[in-house]
Amino acid sequence: MKKIIIPAELEPEEEEKVGLDSAETEEAAETAEEAPAEKPAAEEKHFIKECRLLWPGTFNGRTFTPEHLQKCLENFAPEVFQPPIQIDHEPSSFLTVGHVISLFIKEDVLYGLLEFKDADAIEKIKADIYRYLSVGVELDEESGDCRLIEVSITSFPAAVDEKFTARILARDKSYIKLQQANLDLSKRIAENEQKIAELQKQLKAGKTGYIRAELSELVESGHITPAQVHGLETFMQKLSHSDNYELLTVLKSGRALQHEKALSAVKKPSSEAERRQEYEDKQFERMKADSQR
Repeated sequence: MKKIIIPAELEPEEEEKVGLDSAETEEAAETAEEAPAEKPAAEEKHFIKECRLLWPGTFNGRTFTPEHLQKCLENFAPEVFQPPIQIDHEPSSFLTVGHVISLFIKEDVLYGLLEFKDADAIEKIKADIYRYLSVGVELDEESGDCRLIEVSITSFPAAVDEKFTARILARDKSYIKLQQANLDLSKRIAENEQKIAELQKQLKAGKTGYIRAELSELVESGHITPAQVHGLETFMQKLSHSDNYELLTVLKSGRALQHEKALSAVKKPSSEAERRQEYEDKQFERMKADSQR
């Protein structure tokens, strides 16, 4: 795997400026002492920016395809590893200013939500000092595998073409909150799917225990032979609870009941082909009976 550095542009979100007339200025001055002080950037819990990171093209002599972008998305596992945001690709943790918390693809472009946590970096982004990004990926040219490993702030972007440059997008807070809500929802869905799978496993184990206990009693009472247990257990795993109850009722009605007779007593759904064949057989029997009259 080779580490490839693909710089991308970062442009801070414009902040709205509101002017005050003289009367408002005097009033503001009178109430300045009463007004709470504005929180510094260091206290901001979520300074999240959406960035356009990478798209199909050739950058720094490396060609990226839509398949490479898809691989980056597939390999992104934030619950295991969130790629750090560094300064000029320095690996030191002292130069980590945040992390990539989400990736998504839209119209063959790889986007990311970047959460900045360093107060100095946040202020420099707001002041339009930090403007560009450089994307670091591991690219396996033989297999085509591609993985995002870090994103760095840099002054020399290279990912620029005639279409656009990679940059932060000006999104309002409601959009960022919606994106974060989607991330939380996806995480909860994954957790619930895992819980459902575990419950299904437990349910199956409970059903297996129930079937084995019932069959063991039937063997002890002499209603079935030990040789019939395996076949019956396999068959009963595929039946519903009501069908299993009906089958057990039939088995308990007589001693050493044959396996085939027990199975035939269970109402099994017939397929369309079976119903058609049954209808044709009845028609044939009716025609045969009519011809003998």
